[in-house]
Amino acid sequence: MLPSTVIIFITQDNPEILVRDKRIRKLDQIVKEVKQSEEWEAAKMNILEIGIEKGQNKGQDRVNRLNRLLAEQNRTDDIIKAAGDKKYQEKLFKEFHL
Repeated sequence: MLPSTVIIFITQDNPEILVRDKRIRKLDQIVKEVKQSEEWEAAKMNILEIGIEKGQNKGQDRVNRLNRLLAEQNRTDDIIKAAGDKKYQEKLFKEFHL
């Protein structure tokens, strides 16, 4: 028999899961409330924007490193070709281990 403080409930997300610990039940409710709030929506958008910005910066840094390396080797034709040809640019990234 279960202690009287233990409550069994079925989660809304997955009715097949039984949760017996009321602390988990409380956390589940808090998470649902936060997910439904406008603040959560704003936080998700902010996280997404930060991730996109970091990815763009990383990509720009990678291209800039490639261009510097090519310029140091006087390979300006390759810089120009890579700017218009993604496959060629990827080939150069591999060549320079970028």
